[in-house]
Amino acid sequence: MKLVELFTKNLSAKQKQYEAIRAVAFQEGNIDTIANQFKYSPQTLRNLINKAVKGELIIFPDIKPGPKSRQTSTEHLDLIIGLRRQKKINSYQIADELKAKGILISVRTVERILSDTGFPKLRRRTFEERGLSKKGTMIPQRSTMLNFDLLKPFQAECAVLPSSSRNFFLSALYYRKSYNRCCQAMRASRLQ
Repeated sequence: MKLVELFTKNLSAKQKQYEAIRAVAFQEGNIDTIANQFKYSPQTLRNLINKAVKGELIIFPDIKPGPKSRQTSTEHLDLIIGLRRQKKINSYQIADELKAKGILISVRTVERILSDTGFPKLRRRTFEERGLSKKGTMIPQRSTMLNFDLLKPFQAECAVLPSSSRNFFLSALYYRKSYNRCCQAMRASRLQ
């Protein structure tokens, strides 16, 4: 594509009006030839020129710039910073707490506010630290981790007991001291 074609072919309506008025202003031909070149009638081109002279035709519209500052209020900023300092929670949890209070602020906005105020990202916490199981369900407060060292006095024993033409597999957890008594009771029940 030639550079000239950028200003003569496939023009938008505003660009076409601008080029036609410019051609008349720099006397690149008479009104009839310029109107024919840009596919206007001579009267339409005259109307465009009159509107441009009067200021009714806006060839170069003003472009409104977007917002320069954050639209979050200072109260909300203080609330976000306060939640981070007091509870040490991440941006997702802050956004959830704000939503529960009726304040709709996106997670991304919370992240930007925290990074602008100098808070680093929190390290990833384990499921246990967050109080969640691996499937994402809440772990009850009363549950604790099993300490297998405390289970050493116990032992698991298995026995196959015959009973009326069927064999049942029984598994039981016994104290070491009472193991012999349990075996004697099982032998006695077999004899009867």
